[in-house]
Amino acid sequence: MQTIYYIDRKTKKILIENPPKEKALRAIYERTLGRLTIRHLTENTIISKITGTFFRTPLSKQLIKKFTDEYNINTKEFIKHDFKSFNDFFIRKIDLKYRKINQKNNTIISPADGKILGFQRISETDTFNIKGQEFNLIKFLNNKKLANKFHNASMFIIRLSMPDYHRFHFPLDGIALKSKRVRGNLASVSPIATHIIPKIFWKNKRQYTIIENEKIKEIIMAEIGASNVGSIKQTFLKNSKVNKGDEKGYFSLGGSAIALIFPENTIKIDKDILENTKNKLETKIFIGERIASY
Repeated sequence: MQTIYYIDRKTKKILIENPPKEKALRAIYERTLGRLTIRHLTENTIISKITGTFFRTPLSKQLIKKFTDEYNINTKEFIKHDFKSFNDFFIRKIDLKYRKINQKNNTIISPADGKILGFQRISETDTFNIKGQEFNLIKFLNNKKLANKFHNASMFIIRLSMPDYHRFHFPLDGIALKSKRVRGNLASVSPIATHIIPKIFWKNKRQYTIIENEKIKEIIMAEIGASNVGSIKQTFLKNSKVNKGDEKGYFSLGGSAIALIFPENTIKIDKDILENTKNKLETKIFIGERIASY
């Protein structure tokens, strides 16, 4: 696997990501499925669902302690500590006192813990092209009329890795409309930040929600499933008023990603995120941190 570099926002140091090791993953999968390659496991929807089922069984509880130790996960954040399965641990809630929600007016916060890329205009994603494929909003939303409304929009991509907290929250106040699903597969988003845009965004299962904000008007928040994420669960009430930092939903087991899409010229993305993105580096982010203003 190619080395994945990212920026620690607080220290400004360039760090190397330590994704779950292929050897460890293979051992887990092969206990129930025999000798199958990791690539086949992560790109096959049926296999992905079967492995996801294993992680919902009590047998998978034995993996939790080793996982939290290996990735130095702060268990003090957990609201509960008695988990029924690895997936029960994976979708854990945390006490948000460990995340400072930026409540200043006209600020947009990160909706998740993860690593973020920011583009003032979607057209700038061509920097990240693979084999000539550019990001395509029509394909991503499967809705030409809506995509045209967001022509040359601003966009964030937040990539969640296995050790991250996998619940996601609203980035600003507004009215959240009904979520809409777009069918797809469950390919991995683990490879590298510069490789996730063209491929997974219109191949993977995804859901998007329109958030109506008084000043920005309409925002798209989209969740993209990945390896073993058999479900994207929305926990908010459709057509309801939501506040910045409120829970929106969660991902079941696996890597995943979130996209935030804003109408052209409505927001100003924080300088450090833009600079890091231009340098092809993700920025480590936590729920509640400011990522833009409007």
